[in-house]
Amino acid sequence: MLRRRKAPGEVSPSLPGTASEDTQAPDAPEDESETINWDRIEEMAADLTERIEAMGPVNLDAIQEYDELEQRQIFLEKQNADLVNSKAGLHAVIAKINRTTKELFADSFAKIRENFQIMFAELFGGGRANLMLDRRKRPA
Repeated sequence: MLRRRKAPGEVSPSLPGTASEDTQAPDAPEDESETINWDRIEEMAADLTERIEAMGPVNLDAIQEYDELEQRQIFLEKQNADLVNSKAGLHAVIAKINRTTKELFADSFAKIRENFQIMFAELFGGGRANLMLDRRKRPA
């Protein structure tokens, strides 16, 4: 049985029908392992109480806030995935437009070149002319 040490001058309360510590048999040896350092326990309790108070009040809405934030994160992740997929789709469309534009331009230029050669010969009564495409990049 663990017992609290009495402070000097402290009288231990006794319950009806029980023997107080003062009325115990004198021949009962007091075991040193059963004594508790109450000063140390009170010090630890005060330290723990101080640490708990330093944490601040308990946020009773934390679970609900967490659930809301988790739903928001899931929503934003889906939005991000949609944007990434849309970006990839747009890049594919841009590449297709560029490819088609180059093909159409090349076809159109070939037809214009052919017609220019014919028209040059008719306008000038013979001779030859040619259109060449300069593929060098010009500074903007």
